[in-house]
Amino acid sequence: MMPPILVGPLLQMFFTEYLVAQKRLSLQTISSYRDTFRLLLQFIHRETGIEPVALPVATLDADRVLAFLDGLEKDRHNAITSRTCASRPSVPSFAWSHCASRQPSVSPPGSWLFP
Repeated sequence: MMPPILVGPLLQMFFTEYLVAQKRLSLQTISSYRDTFRLLLQFIHRETGIEPVALPVATLDADRVLAFLDGLEKDRHNAITSRTCASRPSVPSFAWSHCASRQPSVSPPGSWLFP
């Protein structure tokens, strides 16, 4: 049996290779992505007990991401517009442009792309 594909190495490549080298995003945008993922990883750790360093990609399903976004709205009192602006590009971009392209065995569900 193959070991699970972990989020950590893919997330690191997403930041260094994709956001910085390929997209050449501003430091402010990269910081926004970083903050979003930090909050997401903390949320998943609270919900599952899985440390971010051991987090399998399969844990990042659409239901969990939507629960995270709901938590931003309720717990942090973020407006729907602010949580959407911060999270909408980062998670699907990570899912499609990076996870699936770097690890062919990872095929994120279409529901990762939020309407």
